[in-house]
Amino acid sequence: MDRAEQTGLGVAVVAHAMLFAALSLNLLKPPELPKYDAEPIEVSLVDPVALESTAPQPSPAPAPATASTETAPTTSPEELAPAPLPTIAQSKPAPKPVAKLAPTKPTPNGPQPRRKPGLSRDILVGIGDSPAKATPTTSSANSNAESVLVKRSLSQEIGRQLKPKWKSPTGADVDRLVTVLSWDLAKDGSLIGEPRFVDQTGVTPSNGPQAKLHRENAVKAVRAAAPFTLPSEYYGYWKSVVSFRFDKRLSQ
Repeated sequence: MDRAEQTGLGVAVVAHAMLFAALSLNLLKPPELPKYDAEPIEVSLVDPVALESTAPQPSPAPAPATASTETAPTTSPEELAPAPLPTIAQSKPAPKPVAKLAPTKPTPNGPQPRRKPGLSRDILVGIGDSPAKATPTTSSANSNAESVLVKRSLSQEIGRQLKPKWKSPTGADVDRLVTVLSWDLAKDGSLIGEPRFVDQTGVTPSNGPQAKLHRENAVKAVRAAAPFTLPSEYYGYWKSVVSFRFDKRLSQ
């Protein structure tokens, strides 16, 4: 290599070294920020207390009007609507019980037996107090009660059958006369023997002449009424009619 080439090579090396150094400096240097044409802002520092005092205070919420709410109760649309009237269920009347008809007994052909008269229960007059073989009872109390009722009914029935046969005499003070008789009856109601005279009361000088006729008419009434129609199941009560009274009221 000649001297000229060496010189050129040296200059080239030096030039490359300088270029490398320049590039290295540019890379290491921070880039410059762009400049803006803005006016400076003045900043003043203040006390933090001043910041709090100058801050706007929130306005308090308005207090509810107590007067209007207390005096005027709030009513909802549901309360203003009229309440429906309660429906009253119509109670159906209880069905009336159907009366059961008793089965009718067939009417037997042929002659009907003589119907026994019904017994009423009025005041006892002239029935014997010692019935023989009366209907059976379960206790003495029931027996006594039944005996009284039967005697009252039989007495009324005997008087009813004697009434059309008895004729009281007429005259002064005849209504004061009372004739008492007793008699015995068979089970078919016929008279056994003659009626027995027991007593006669109410005799006065005014009605004395009629006393004997009063007694005779009483005996005739018993004879005419026989045979008596009385229930055979109570024969123990009416077989002996004791102290039956004949007076003015019996014919009325």
